[in-house]
Amino acid sequence: MTTIDRTYFWGKIKLDIPEANLGVSPALTTSTSNDLAQYTGRYQDEYLHLLLGSQYDSYCAAPTSEEWAGLDALLFDTSNKLSPIANYIFCQYWSDKDTLVSTAGTTKGIKKDSVTVSNKVKTDWAWNEMIVWTMEAIQWLIDNDKRPEDEITWDTFIHLDSGVGRFENMFGI
Repeated sequence: MTTIDRTYFWGKIKLDIPEANLGVSPALTTSTSNDLAQYTGRYQDEYLHLLLGSQYDSYCAAPTSEEWAGLDALLFDTSNKLSPIANYIFCQYWSDKDTLVSTAGTTKGIKKDSVTVSNKVKTDWAWNEMIVWTMEAIQWLIDNDKRPEDEITWDTFIHLDSGVGRFENMFGI
């Protein structure tokens, strides 16, 4: 199965992930890469479970088979490095990174001579684009008689328990 990697995080969903050859400490590079790998592992799987329900195992067993190739192409544009799953991971990543939990409580970081701004504009855009792509994937499931027995509802992606996002149109309205 295709796995989201750092190359999917570019343009509006770019994550600041340093590369070892840019004068960044190998420890920091490894730590950040491991952090992204953990998010990718957890949230790619979560997205697929939410989308596929009882069809999850069937898809994961042979995602590029003739049976599932159409859906796989919608979920992973490997040429352009686009995926609703990458957008989902991006939103989850920034939802978690927006605040810092420590023994002092929950805080937002402050840097000297800078202003902390909300990442809401980027996460809303990424979430909205993910919703549009997800609706296309759900339509594919319906058209190909692959709709899970446990029925997908739009609310699965619009109102998650984690409170990560809601659907707004591309203009944020």
